[in-house]
Amino acid sequence: MAASNITSEVSNYDPPEYSEKPGDTTAFKNPLASGYPEQPPPGYTSQPGYPPPPGYPPQSGYPPPGYPPQSGYPPQYGYPPQYGYPSQPPIMQQQQQTVIIQQTQAEYVDNKMVPAVLVTLCCFLPTGIAAIVYADRANSMARMGDIAGANEANDKAREFIKISVAVGCVCIVLLVTLPFIINSYC
Repeated sequence: MAASNITSEVSNYDPPEYSEKPGDTTAFKNPLASGYPEQPPPGYTSQPGYPPPPGYPPQSGYPPPGYPPQSGYPPQYGYPPQYGYPSQPPIMQQQQQTVIIQQTQAEYVDNKMVPAVLVTLCCFLPTGIAAIVYADRANSMARMGDIAGANEANDKAREFIKISVAVGCVCIVLLVTLPFIINSYC
């Protein structure tokens, strides 16, 4: 509870004034004896053609933009001096890049998987399964980019589809006509 009894004083000292005489400390001891008449600090003066910055009241004690440098001090390097004009954004140069896009139009490979499955279910199972195998090979080769191999496997699948349809048609014709032939002889 001893901390509540301690009071601290905040000092309201203003910063010392500037003196052009090297080693002059009279401004620190007595600001009025420094040899300069007391003047109010200059406020912000807006530049002609530019409105004052919005939302910021003028700051007292700070020199306006474009204030001349003081003699007796070495020049300060870093940011270039501002003269009240808005700074231009830095000009960025982009390095020119050349991009070559090689478009190769992939050849279309006909997908024979649906007809192969249909002839397997509806026509003739053994050659229909062979048609499914070759149709799958054609699709795999087309995905890998082997268009010539895909077309070759597609041609074999087409052959097995045709064989399945032909054998299936013959079987259907035999199944339909065979009972009539058998009944006519009996």
